[in-house]
Amino acid sequence: MTQPSPTPNASATIVSSFDRPVPLHRLVYLPERDEVTLGRVDVDSYCVVGPDTAEVVRRLEGGATPHAVAAWYEAEHGERLDLEHLLAALHELGFVRLGDEAPIDRKSTPLNSSHLGISYA
Repeated sequence: MTQPSPTPNASATIVSSFDRPVPLHRLVYLPERDEVTLGRVDVDSYCVVGPDTAEVVRRLEGGATPHAVAAWYEAEHGERLDLEHLLAALHELGFVRLGDEAPIDRKSTPLNSSHLGISYA
């Protein structure tokens, strides 16, 4: 009797895809002080990151492979980028297009703090 083969986990899938661009949904970026809120307006999914992480996501969104972005990051910042953690977070936030999910075709709307219910009065 043969045993069923183990189901590949998301981590294995993420690691195997470092040499291919990551298909991201259109994201918006709101720089505030020394952090950046980025996210998807269409599903109200947001996170707050540092400017260096926002630049990493911008490069991925622009079509660079995770390996290329990691090489840039290490050259620029002198430290390694935790690709597996970053890509897992992007998946969890719903920023990565899955399967044949098409990008949303809409005009880019600038994000401001009122979209997030934030007031700096």
